[in-house]
Amino acid sequence: MKQEEDKTSARYENFIRRVCETGVAWTLRDDEGFVTTDSNEYENEEGEALALFCFWSGEGEARACAVEQWSAYRPEAIPLGTFIEEWCVWMSDDEMLAGIEFDGDLVGHEQEPLQLVLDLASELSRTGRQVTLSKFERLEELTAIIERLVREAGEEG
Repeated sequence: MKQEEDKTSARYENFIRRVCETGVAWTLRDDEGFVTTDSNEYENEEGEALALFCFWSGEGEARACAVEQWSAYRPEAIPLGTFIEEWCVWMSDDEMLAGIEFDGDLVGHEQEPLQLVLDLASELSRTGRQVTLSKFERLEELTAIIERLVREAGEEG
């Protein structure tokens, strides 16, 4: 199990680097919507698996997972700013997770969306790259809000 965890963590770190380099995250979509699956790790208060949306760092990686139950899906690019501001914030509000770099066996890294934003922001800052946002002037404004929310949630728990 540790080996599997190390593998998915490495894929997560690669996702962060690559998405920040290219400015694009990838998902799969069909005529009815975007690909989702159930968490292998996390449950809600009722004991049901949390839902997660799946994302990849490249079109080829996404396309490689468009098999079997996902064979009707096609890769779709999401600009990084949109991914951060809309997708991650929305998933967090709806208590969903991000499934990162899932493979054909539906195994990948499962991440809380606001932590994903913080990890992306950290990599963007580290590399000096910028991202265009529509709701915030600067990414630091959004990350300050997220850090405050995380801190407050920790104090309540």
